[in-house]
Amino acid sequence: LTVYLQMEGFQPLPIWTLTDEQEDAWFQGKVGFVANNEHSILIEGKITQYGEGGIGLDDISITNGYCTLLPQHAVPESGLTTIVAAPITTVTTPSHPPTRFDCDFESDACASWSIISKPELTWTRAQGVSATQDDAHNPLYDHTGNQAHGYYLLLKPNTTTPFPN
Repeated sequence: LTVYLQMEGFQPLPIWTLTDEQEDAWFQGKVGFVANNEHSILIEGKITQYGEGGIGLDDISITNGYCTLLPQHAVPESGLTTIVAAPITTVTTPSHPPTRFDCDFESDACASWSIISKPELTWTRAQGVSATQDDAHNPLYDHTGNQAHGYYLLLKPNTTTPFPN
C-alpha cells in the first residue's frame, strides 16, 4: 500500500508505503505533508500474488497540523521527499472539523473520491459479515465501530481475470 502526494503540475511522489505481508488486524497509518498549492492524495494498493490476501482501508481523515509517521518503517524506498512550491499563508485550526475528504465508508464509498480499479484488482466497499470461507483474510469487523456489519474499502484480486506476471 502506497500513499502519494501529487502537487498540481508534478509527478506523484510516494510519501508513505507499507510492503510485505501484514498481520490480519487493523493498523493505524499516519503521514504528514505540507502542500501549499492544489494537490491530490493517491492511495495505491498492490497485491503481488494471485488469490492471496487483500488490502483493507477504513477511517481515512485529513487534518491540519503536525503528524508523526506511523508505522515508523513506512518510509518509501526513495526516502522522504520535499516539494518546494510557492509559499502562502495558512491558518491551522486546533480542532479537527470533518472535511469532504474524510471517509469511514459507512454510508457510501465516498462521493468526493475517485476510486480506480484494474481488471485484475478491484476496490470494493465490503462488510465483515459478508466474508466467506474463501475470504479468510478479509477483516471480519470494520475499524470504525469494530462491527461485523460495518463497512470498509477492500482491494481484492478478481478471480475471473488472469493476474499479470
